[in-house]
Amino acid sequence: MKKNYWPLILFALYTVGFILYFVGNYRDIGAILLIIAVISHMVYTFSPVQRAAISMLNARRSLELGNVEKAKEYVIKAAKLNKNYPHVGYLLSTSKKTFPFYERLARELEDYAKNESDSTYMKYVIASIYYHIGNLEKTISILYSVPEKNRNTEIARLLGTALLESGKPEEAIEVFKKHEKKEGLPTKEELAILIGLGLCYAEKKDRKKAEKYYLKVKKFNPDFPELNVLRDKIYPHD
Repeated sequence: MKKNYWPLILFALYTVGFILYFVGNYRDIGAILLIIAVISHMVYTFSPVQRAAISMLNARRSLELGNVEKAKEYVIKAAKLNKNYPHVGYLLSTSKKTFPFYERLARELEDYAKNESDSTYMKYVIASIYYHIGNLEKTISILYSVPEKNRNTEIARLLGTALLESGKPEEAIEVFKKHEKKEGLPTKEELAILIGLGLCYAEKKDRKKAEKYYLKVKKFNPDFPELNVLRDKIYPHD
């Protein structure tokens, strides 16, 4: 998944534009940059990517109000606008009192997905909901129904994590291995795959292999959030 650089670009345009606008000799250049910033901001706000993100947020707000039907409409709208996997996180609320509504939403989306020609993204959304409310069995069965050729890094990460948490590290390793980054600079999701492999080997008491993945992630990003979890599994008394 490509990183969204739009917020950073807009911030830079606004910042440089304002600075130049208040510097005498560069007032015209500053004004031009500010105009470009405003136009770019409008394009970004009304882009399919941003509208999809807003729809996911609206779906979450609807669930917090107990309106499952409205939440379903927003999720479907988001999926049609832009199949953005990180946006699924916007849908998930931390309030446990909403979990029954999430379960109803997941069941209704399952029925909807049966009529979709390509239901890969929607299955990821549904599986994410089930994982969020703690139903690992449904998470695994839904993601296993996605053909292997259609599984991207996000799907592999969620499936592998659910398998590991279900006490199936061998199956999790098999899933993670197919998406292991062996060359080049790994993305955030690819680093998470490496963490997953490390946790699987730690679960199997294979300290040497677990340490290999720990050091690999540490080399690329020593501040990676899940790195401390893996470290504590490998070196529990340090």
